[in-house]
Amino acid sequence: MQWLPVLRQGTAEWRFPLADPAAAMLSEALITEETDARHQAIKLVLRQHPSLAIWSICHAGTVSATSVSDAWDALSSWLCGAGCAVLAEPNNEIQEFDSSGHDQTDRRRFAELSASSLTFARNTSPKKNLPALISNLADWLSATGSDMSWPEIESGQTCVPAWCVDILRHHPDPDMAQGIDQVLLSEQLTCWSASIPGTGERLRSLTRILHRLHTLESEFQHTLETEKLQALKQFAYGAGHEINNPLANISTRAQTLLGDEQDPERRRKLATINSQAFRAHEMIADLMLFAQPPQLNLQPVNLVATARTLIEQMSERAATHHVQIQLAPQPPETVMAMADRDQLLVALRSICTNALDAIGQSGTIEFDIAEVCDAPLEDQPAVAIHIRDTGPGISAEIRRHIFDPFFSGREAGRGLGFGLSKCWRIITDHGGQVTVDSQLGSGASFTVLLPRAPKNDTASSHQTDPATA
Repeated sequence: MQWLPVLRQGTAEWRFPLADPAAAMLSEALITEETDARHQAIKLVLRQHPSLAIWSICHAGTVSATSVSDAWDALSSWLCGAGCAVLAEPNNEIQEFDSSGHDQTDRRRFAELSASSLTFARNTSPKKNLPALISNLADWLSATGSDMSWPEIESGQTCVPAWCVDILRHHPDPDMAQGIDQVLLSEQLTCWSASIPGTGERLRSLTRILHRLHTLESEFQHTLETEKLQALKQFAYGAGHEINNPLANISTRAQTLLGDEQDPERRRKLATINSQAFRAHEMIADLMLFAQPPQLNLQPVNLVATARTLIEQMSERAATHHVQIQLAPQPPETVMAMADRDQLLVALRSICTNALDAIGQSGTIEFDIAEVCDAPLEDQPAVAIHIRDTGPGISAEIRRHIFDPFFSGREAGRGLGFGLSKCWRIITDHGGQVTVDSQLGSGASFTVLLPRAPKNDTASSHQTDPATA
C-alpha cells in the first residue's frame, strides 16, 4: 500500500492511502499512448478507487465543473497533467506504507470505506455516481486525518474545493441504510491486503518521467513562441522601414494627381491607389504592433463600462449589417480587471470586427462579463469576458490557426490579416488568455480572461476609470 502526498488546510492534514492494485492500474493508464483511451482508463481507476478520486478532487482544487460528466473529465485531465507534477514532487511524493506504525485494522477500515463508497455509487445513475462515490467524504477525511463533519466541509474548513461541495449539495445523499455490499467488501479487503512488490517505485518513476516530458514540451513551446516573435519583430521593423517609404511616395503622388484630375474614371482609380497604399500601411502597423506592442499602462478598469463603450462605438457599423451588439441580460454593475483600457479596447474591437465579418447580415453579438470562481491564470484571481456571435461557426481545423498572423479563415466567414493575432498578443501581454469555442453552424464564443483588480482598488478605480464616465 502507498501513501499519496499529504493534503493540507491550515494546520489540518489528511493522508490518503492507495492500494497496490490501484497504483498498478494508474501506472498502466498513464502510459496509455492514445489520449482518449488514456483519459477513459484514468476515469475507470478513479471510479473504482474512491481514495484516489477524493485525493484528486481535493488536490486539484481549482478544477471547474458544473456537472458530474464535466467533473470526471476535469479530474482525468488534471491527473494526466498537473497531477503527475504533484505526484513527482521530491519532497511530497508517494511513500510506501509503514507497517510498523499501522496494522491490519487500518487496511480493513479503508476497505470498508471503499466498499461503502462503491456500494452507493453502483446503486445510483451514471449522472450521480460521483456524488454517490464520495457521499461518505466526511468519513474518509476523519479516517485519514482530522475528524470532520459535513457542516465543516460545507463551510470550507477542509481541503474539499467549493465546486465539489456544490455537486454534493445538489445531489442528496444516497440511502445510507442500504448497508455495504458484502461481495464488494470482500473484494476491497483483498484489494487493500494485496502486495505487489515495486508498484510504488514504478508509479513514482513514471510520474517523474511524465512530468519531465510535460515540462520539456512546455518549455519547447515557450522557446519556439519566443523565437518566432523575435524573428517577426526583426521582420516587422525591416518591413516597416523598407515598405513604408515607397508606400508614402505612392500615396503622396496619388493624392497630388488626384487634386488636378478632372476625369471621373481616373479620379476613381487614383483614389483606389491611395486607399490601397493606406491599407498596406495599416497592415505594416499591425505587424509592428504584433511583434512589439506598446508598453501597457495597467490600471483597474471596469470591464462592464468598457464593453458599453465598445458597443456604442461599433453600433453604427453593426446597424449597417443589421447586427445587434449587446450586453447579456442583467449584467453586473462592476467587474474590475487590471488592464490598459485603450489596448483592451483594441483587442475587443478585433473580436467584434471578426464577428461582424462572420455574421454578414442579421445576427447578434453578445458580451457576458463575470468574475471567475477558480484561478485559471497561474493561481491568481481572474475575470472573464465572453463574446458570443451567431455567425456560421468555425471548423476545428481553422480554430487551430485562428490567432496566427495572416491566416485566412474566409471559408468560415473570418477575415484575413492581424485582427485576432493582434488581440491574442494584447491579451497575453496582460497576463491573460483568449480562447475560442465553436462548431460549424452554431456561432462562435470567444473567452478573454484577465487578472482581476485587487479588491481594495475597486472603490477608488470606480471613480477614476474613464470607461465609467
